[in-house]
Amino acid sequence: MSLFIIFLIFSYGSLAGYLVHLLLHNKLVGRFAKDHTAHHNLYPIDDFISNKYRSAGGRASTFVFVPIITCAMALLCIPLWFLTHAWWVFAMVIIEGIFVGWLNDYIHEVIHLKKHWLHKYKWFQKLKYIHILHHKYPHKNHGIIWFMPDKLFGTFKYDNHNYPV
Repeated sequence: MSLFIIFLIFSYGSLAGYLVHLLLHNKLVGRFAKDHTAHHNLYPIDDFISNKYRSAGGRASTFVFVPIITCAMALLCIPLWFLTHAWWVFAMVIIEGIFVGWLNDYIHEVIHLKKHWLHKYKWFQKLKYIHILHHKYPHKNHGIIWFMPDKLFGTFKYDNHNYPV
């Protein structure tokens, strides 16, 4: 049962990350959307990778993204708490929110780098390719490490063209 709850929390974290990323493409979130647009402008499809990560500013950093993901996860996990009435559910949400938020941010930065040890793995190359497609089609592929929410909501895009990675 606890492994199932951990999987559910991870799924909620991925859904929360998806929703936050989706919101970053909406002008309703103001400055955050402008910062995210700046990120897309720093990494156009024809200049997608660099030797050093090109930061769009402090509001796009881990210290902003992780708390937002954690809060979104806490809201999504309220129904889970009503099912279990276990205090540790919220502790797991906070721990996993920090971990999932950090992991998404870390993988995202590495995707944009020319050299990193993860580039030798096929699974990572696939993540990178899917993220390249996000930069080409900004309203697609909002996930970073898991694309199930994209598939559920019809925002997943994958084609067989070869892009420079």
